[in-house]
Amino acid sequence: MARKPKVLPPREWLEPRVKVARALSLLAFLGLVGLLCVYYLLVADLHGARPWVILLIAYDPNRQWFGVLEMLASLAVFCTALLYVRWRHQLNRRLAEAPGV
Repeated sequence: MARKPKVLPPREWLEPRVKVARALSLLAFLGLVGLLCVYYLLVADLHGARPWVILLIAYDPNRQWFGVLEMLASLAVFCTALLYVRWRHQLNRRLAEAPGV
């Protein structure tokens, strides 16, 4: 049996969600980068190590709250990027349809 094509949400519903999801995704990503920078440049005791090297490698597991914040920021980046990609793809398919459909 052939599968029926999925019904796409209307363009008017998709466009604002694509914009919001993109903005939230970028904000969450920049928040994650900022959190890592603040932690390694200002908070972490690196015992003489260069902070930029540490920023490129890993985080200190002994600082539990910053680890939790990093996980939440990573989760936010993942979820918002997932929503953005899904809605953007649906909007692109809707825009590619013939006019009047």
